[in-house]
Amino acid sequence: MGLTQEVLKELLRYDDNTGKLYWAERPRKYFNSDLHYKSWNTRFSGKEVFLYKDRLGYLKLKIFKKQYNAHRLIWLFVYGKHASSIDHINRDKTDNRISNLRDVTHAENMKNRGKFKNNTSGHTGVYFHKPSKKWQARIMVNRKNKILGLFEHIEDAVKAREAASKDFGFVV
Repeated sequence: MGLTQEVLKELLRYDDNTGKLYWAERPRKYFNSDLHYKSWNTRFSGKEVFLYKDRLGYLKLKIFKKQYNAHRLIWLFVYGKHASSIDHINRDKTDNRISNLRDVTHAENMKNRGKFKNNTSGHTGVYFHKPSKKWQARIMVNRKNKILGLFEHIEDAVKAREAASKDFGFVV
């Protein structure tokens, strides 16, 4: 069964203030028997949907034994259409308030990436360049790394990266 806005609104309730999903009382048509219908609704109706994080940190859920990204279903629930790529504006992959989600191209979504886990400078796009013993600022634009320069002080590298981020339309 393909999920549509209509089907989702039969199955779920969404709190746009918190970004949380709750199971709605599921209509009888989704069950093989009255026993299963009553049992499921007694057990789950009105309760928060159990979500789990995937390896990338996105919240997932299962509906009819199929796995979905919560933010994608929320977008469909609210707007009635699928988004090409959904960006979490504040970079928190668990914050699924509709005000924190936006439909963007893949390239735009990549502009809102946070720093990598192995980042030691504490700043996106700023790395210590061991051969020169200086701080390097760089930015990825159109899948190409652009070196912004080598700097004696980390603050100067951060300023260069922030300026480039603004110039190329990244979220700062």
